[in-house]
Amino acid sequence: TNDCPSSLAAGANCTVTVTYRALTLGPGSGTPGLVTGTLVITDDSATSPLDIPLSGTASPVPFAKGEVVLGVGNGKIQRRSAAGQLIQVIDAGVTGDIAGMAFDSSGSLYAAAFGGLKIQKFDSNGNLLGTFADFAALSLTDKPESILFDRAGNAYVGSPDNSYIYKFDASGNLLNQYNVAVGLHGTAWMDIASDQCTIYYTSLDVSIKRYDVCTSAQLSPLTNSLTTAYALRIRPNGEVMVADSDSVDRLDASGNALQTYTPLN
Repeated sequence: TNDCPSSLAAGANCTVTVTYRALTLGPGSGTPGLVTGTLVITDDSATSPLDIPLSGTASPVPFAKGEVVLGVGNGKIQRRSAAGQLIQVIDAGVTGDIAGMAFDSSGSLYAAAFGGLKIQKFDSNGNLLGTFADFAALSLTDKPESILFDRAGNAYVGSPDNSYIYKFDASGNLLNQYNVAVGLHGTAWMDIASDQCTIYYTSLDVSIKRYDVCTSAQLSPLTNSLTTAYALRIRPNGEVMVADSDSVDRLDASGNALQTYTPLN
């Protein structure tokens, strides 16, 4: 920004203000890199234009409630404000797509690196801490697509490749593999109910299926009346929001349709 008029008198001055906003943090330790730029001032003097070199170093800020965190391909994650403004681009240090993500109780972010067969962990500022779970090292051929946490700090991971829900402790140790009923694509997207036992999951088909991880029991589906069910979230009141083909459906706790939202193109 500047307060400079179109014509500046001899001996007068005006102010130009440049604000540096870093958007990119690298992989590994997450140490921000130096970014340079140039402020160019053009006037009618013989020395015009005047080039002023600028530099700055990124300072990560903690994730805030209301921000939107999304995978955008090639191992990259975007942080955006609630209004959609880009805050930061995070490098997960892997190739391929980033699919589902979740926060633990301490504010650390976990991202399912679909193409890299890993769950990557970041601190509350978006710095990469390392790999939380390496499916290849565990001899698991499934691609992790979704992750959620229970209140005890255990992580549950779903995959579109097989009929399993994987349970990890807070340190990334594999605790259990639940063999569950699936539709077209495994346990692609999941959420856990308030009872901390019932996991709702979709398989890119007509159903929202349910499984009790406390008793290792398959439960009846919440609904079999969808078109193609993708991501879902359970609301605090027990209602379920599910991406169904090209719309978003709101269901009550019994699976009855309450409302359909059609996104704008």
